[in-house]
Amino acid sequence: MIKEISFYFKIWLSFAQKSFAKSFYNRVSSILFLIGKIVRGIVAFTFFFSIFSRLTVNVSGYGLKEIILYFLIYNILVSLSDFLFREVYEFRAKVVSGDLDLVLTKPISPLFNCLLTGADPLDLLIVLLLIIAMIVFLLLNFSVSLSMFLLFIICFVLAMLIQTAFYISVMAFGIIFLEVDHIIGIYRDIQFLAEVPIRFYKSFFQFVLTYIVPVGIAVAVPVEVLIGLFNLKNILVFSFVSLFYFMLSLYFWNYALKKYSSASS
Repeated sequence: MIKEISFYFKIWLSFAQKSFAKSFYNRVSSILFLIGKIVRGIVAFTFFFSIFSRLTVNVSGYGLKEIILYFLIYNILVSLSDFLFREVYEFRAKVVSGDLDLVLTKPISPLFNCLLTGADPLDLLIVLLLIIAMIVFLLLNFSVSLSMFLLFIICFVLAMLIQTAFYISVMAFGIIFLEVDHIIGIYRDIQFLAEVPIRFYKSFFQFVLTYIVPVGIAVAVPVEVLIGLFNLKNILVFSFVSLFYFMLSLYFWNYALKKYSSASS
């Protein structure tokens, strides 16, 4: 198991180096992309700060400090997903052109090849900046024990499983229906709902963002672990939802591969 992980990590590093070199080659477009990311983040932060800075009492356990922490963790989750799974945006082209045939003949997992071989250095830079900002803000404004922080890490990994499950499902849809970009766009639109804690929504929308499209719970549980709003029931539900959707996505991926017809046919 350890040897296999080490093997795939070396492969990932090799692909990441090539992806980084490609990004740095197109310097102008990379700089514009980075500026766009930063400007969007500043605008979103200004919007939420202008609203929640007017709160004089906590709403559903959230005050201004909790909202800022929530905003940082939400953006870390989204940016880390963009960094790791950028190759998914190229998946449709592989299916249409027949390059997926070549992927399937290589002696490495086709899921790994299609999912994790297009790391984006600009998203990595954003992730690192956000992590530094979160740690500094956390140390200055909250008292978090080591056990709580370790539980946060576990919950964040589970949140990443939900993100991974979505991108795997997108590729499966891409094989069957030759559609990727629009599905990602729809998911992004729904994901924007998670910029606000699900405690602020009515019960119906809380149910949807927890069980149907679990983007709300993916952000809420890790944050609420740090601010002391979590309970054992929430952790268990979150673990079940994360593992269920991840396993379901793997099943859907294997099903889609069985339905795949090569470019030659």
